[in-house]
Amino acid sequence: MKRTRVEIVLAFALILTLLSASAVNAQSDIKLYGTVFDGATGNPLFGANVVLEGTGFGDATDQRGYFAVENLLEGIYTVCASHVGYEKQFIADVRIPKDRPVKLTFILQPNPILLRSVEISAERYIQQVNGDMWVIPNESIVRSGSHNIGEMINQVPGVAVQDAGGISGSKKISIRGSQSNQVLVLLDGVPLNDESMGDVDLTNIPTNLVERIEIHKGGQSHRFGSGALAGVINIITKKTLQNDIQLNSGFGSFQMMTIAPAFSGQYKQLGYMFASQYLSSEGNFPYQYVDSKGETISENRANADMLSRNFFGRLTYSHNAHSISIQGQQMRSHRGIPGKIDAWTPFARIDYEQKLMGIEYRFLTSAVEFSLNTHFSDAETENRNLYPADVERRYKRYPQYHYRYDLQNVIINSDVQVTPSRSVQFTLGHTYRHLNYQNENLMPSLTPPIQQAQDDAHGLFVHQDWRIGLPWLGMQLSITPTVRYDEMRIQSGEQQRFEQQWSPACGFWISFGKTQKLYLKSSVSRSFRVPTFTDLFYQDMRIEGKADLLPEKSDNVELGVGWEFNKWGVWQAEVTHFHYTIDDLIVWRLGSFEVFRPFNNDAEITGQEVLLTTRTPNQLFNMELSYQYLTPLNKNPNQTTYDKIIPYRPQTSLKGSCGVQLGDWALSTSYRNVGERYINEANTKALPAYSVWDVNLNWTRRVAAIELAMKLSCFNAGDERYTIVRDMPLPGREWRAGLNIAY
Repeated sequence: MKRTRVEIVLAFALILTLLSASAVNAQSDIKLYGTVFDGATGNPLFGANVVLEGTGFGDATDQRGYFAVENLLEGIYTVCASHVGYEKQFIADVRIPKDRPVKLTFILQPNPILLRSVEISAERYIQQVNGDMWVIPNESIVRSGSHNIGEMINQVPGVAVQDAGGISGSKKISIRGSQSNQVLVLLDGVPLNDESMGDVDLTNIPTNLVERIEIHKGGQSHRFGSGALAGVINIITKKTLQNDIQLNSGFGSFQMMTIAPAFSGQYKQLGYMFASQYLSSEGNFPYQYVDSKGETISENRANADMLSRNFFGRLTYSHNAHSISIQGQQMRSHRGIPGKIDAWTPFARIDYEQKLMGIEYRFLTSAVEFSLNTHFSDAETENRNLYPADVERRYKRYPQYHYRYDLQNVIINSDVQVTPSRSVQFTLGHTYRHLNYQNENLMPSLTPPIQQAQDDAHGLFVHQDWRIGLPWLGMQLSITPTVRYDEMRIQSGEQQRFEQQWSPACGFWISFGKTQKLYLKSSVSRSFRVPTFTDLFYQDMRIEGKADLLPEKSDNVELGVGWEFNKWGVWQAEVTHFHYTIDDLIVWRLGSFEVFRPFNNDAEITGQEVLLTTRTPNQLFNMELSYQYLTPLNKNPNQTTYDKIIPYRPQTSLKGSCGVQLGDWALSTSYRNVGERYINEANTKALPAYSVWDVNLNWTRRVAAIELAMKLSCFNAGDERYTIVRDMPLPGREWRAGLNIAY
């Protein structure tokens, strides 16, 4: 009955929105509108300028590449679209009639001279837009030398990657002191979070197919629902329209090798792209440790190898205001799990395979945009630690296991966006998700801890964006209220529960000035995360879930002030303060009768982020420096842990990067200094601070129709010996080289 009410409300809201869209469209003052695309990738261009020559009229494109010009007189105009790093495009003899708007589409081609500058300066440059959303563009990904998402996002302020060891070690993300399962990771709209533990191993996600990475910091449940308690990593794959053939190859330390062919093109209104990647590494890096006798032992990391194969394809058909795309992707990886110091697991392996398929339809007019997409995914993971009977005793400290679980996802997203004027925008969206989880224990005579579980969820959100501009005062104001309702039905066998959550949020942004801009930003929101299947239903020897566990809830407040100076380059300085109060945080502890159980706890996270960036007008030099001070406190009423720092959260983090271009050559460096991290709740033991340098050298040259690009990367150039996860050693200095050929 409750679900029926939600569907009725959704249908009623959609009808009202569409009717209001028709009304505002009929009364719209918009005379010219359209979209600007990147001719190399087919993606919408954000920040492009569209100007009517000889007049003072024009507009800048938003994140959809959309522009709109109002109140034009009837006549014939020449319209110009421009963007830094692209050739200008002119459309002459554009007739603006009296009674209807005119739509234009621009496809800007990269400028061969300026393009290299933009790509070089973006090697470690990470663009910030809309306050706390960060974008890592494709150019940065290609030239960074990174082979998975975990390596790529380590330089983002406020983001920490919990690296368990080298290119094959698991990499899990924390945003502003969060747990890894409080960050929602999406791949083209499909959640990748494992419903068993709730987090994502970013090692499984390659970078060669990624167009850009969007990082939303802070609670985002008002847009994405459960799991986005601390933030969202939105990974968007390539949508290219350029006729192109590429071959990317590389090799490096520890027998790393990769090869990634791809081809794409456009035939009339049909665009296509197919790509694949092969990546392997032995992972046998040397490390040292001190044993129980106080002796220093030097060994090579055993069973740290990895092999991954990835395939991707997309077809897109566009006609007038309509477009439809179909895409498929398969990711496979086979990795060893070497274990911790003094708890080695040289026989432990993990096999992972995920298949995704998606269909998306879009309809775009001057005032209304509608999208409907459906995604199917099937992820299978097999874990095993099987060793022979005569194995050495030190390899038996961890018990044998062999299990497999399968996670099937069906997601349907729909939203309608209404833009009656340049100052007002409404979005209404709905999400349906069906998740099926099956767990199989492959050890003889043992039943699986969770045999089968299901999750059916609906989410409905309404978002508004109010923008007010007073050009004569140089002032811009934006207010963005949002509210979302989620309901979920979770069950395993005879156990079931029904959850309902409201997630309101409101953002505020105001800026003053043009050449010199002072801006203030603030936001308040409420986010949540429902317990995972393991939290609720896991039943095994000395490990028990709790079916009545409460969902995590977080009240978030952020306030920031910034200054931007556009002369002799772009200079920016920003300070952000954030405060998160988390109720019913889920933590696992040893309880009564020596049984490991989840408990609800409270926590409080307060922090400050400072950001300084600069870029020269010709993009020859860029620099970024950020500092974070974090106070993540345990609010457990237990006197021994109350107000103690939550384990594995560094209180201080300093990050910096800079890039220089000299002709076809570019050099970029990045630096990370991370402070001590306590490893127990009593705050009596800590891992030491560490500092890491990474260096990238790139050379790019176009010969006739062929573009050659070579890169040389050195990770941990200072050969720092450190660990992020206790007793999980990381490699020292690591070299990588690559060659990319594009035709």
